[in-house]
Amino acid sequence: MKLCPKMSWQIWWDVRLAELTEIKNILENWTVSNNWEFKFKSAFISYWNKSTFKFKTFLFWL
Repeated sequence: MKLCPKMSWQIWWDVRLAELTEIKNILENWTVSNNWEFKFKSAFISYWNKSTFKFKTFLFWL
C-alpha cells in the first residue's frame, strides 16, 4: 500500500506530536514532584532518539 503525501505527513505529524506530549508530561511530572516551576511559556528540549541515533531539539508550549 502506498501512502499519499498528505497521509504520510499526517502520520509523521502524529508521531512527532506523541513524542512532544510524552516529553511535556515527563517534564511536568518531574517539576511538580521536585517543586519547580517553569518560568517561561516555551522550552527547547533535546533528547537522544534510540531508533535514529540522532539528537532532536523541539520547541513547544508548556
